[in-house]
Amino acid sequence: MNRTICPIWKNQYPLSQRPYRVGGNSSIYKVVDNKEIICKISKNQPFRDIFGLQKASQFDIAPKIIDCFYNIENDKYYYFMKRYTHDLHDVITNQNTPITFLQSVYLSQTLTQQVNKMHLHYIAHRDLKPENVVLDIKDYKYDLQSLRIIDFEAHCHTQYPDDLIQYGTNIYDPPEKQKQKQYNWITGDIYSLGLIKCLLITNGIYNTECFRYLHNPSILYESIMSVNKDVENHKFIKEYCNLLFLMIHKDPIKRPSLQKLLQFYKMNLL
Repeated sequence: MNRTICPIWKNQYPLSQRPYRVGGNSSIYKVVDNKEIICKISKNQPFRDIFGLQKASQFDIAPKIIDCFYNIENDKYYYFMKRYTHDLHDVITNQNTPITFLQSVYLSQTLTQQVNKMHLHYIAHRDLKPENVVLDIKDYKYDLQSLRIIDFEAHCHTQYPDDLIQYGTNIYDPPEKQKQKQYNWITGDIYSLGLIKCLLITNGIYNTECFRYLHNPSILYESIMSVNKDVENHKFIKEYCNLLFLMIHKDPIKRPSLQKLLQFYKMNLL
């Protein structure tokens, strides 16, 4: 894609001196004196990310791109998006205000809805992780309607996947990715989504390696029970554990569809 397609930078936005978050191919900077927007600076494959964001934002899956600029002096792209107060990594790792069991389930439901919507529009993310899920938290309340997915540098069309080799984050990658060059992108996203849910429901006390190769759902159940005091009050916990266990199953064929997961939430949540 030609650089000239990149929109003109409409405003001069002063950025913070240090990045707010650093990724493999890009960095996120806060905009000085403007809490409503945030800047992503990228050099590698920016148009893949921009195209994915623009497509997903049409369906309220991703934040809208507010402005974009190519800096010829450093050969980098600057693009500005709506800024959210937190990401799921913040939520999971904040031990001062641990998330409750029901909050984790409602967050998981909303995230499942967003990923399902993404797949229905033929987008596979291929790099789902807590850092790539943002939302607003105001007065200690989670605004579930604000939840969005970011970082589409690795995304692909589900029916016409490309041959991009270097993508994703190893600790969230499905095990079958290492065995074959091309796998089912839908079940790959479901695996990563399952790991995120496991981290959420156990308040980040366990890391991803604890869930990657579980042999039975009872281990997951015990992990959840050890963290959540009120979990026994919810009759659906064992069924939920079974679903989470299948989401991170090493055999992608056994992973449940997102429609089955959404049906579970519909039956058990108000």
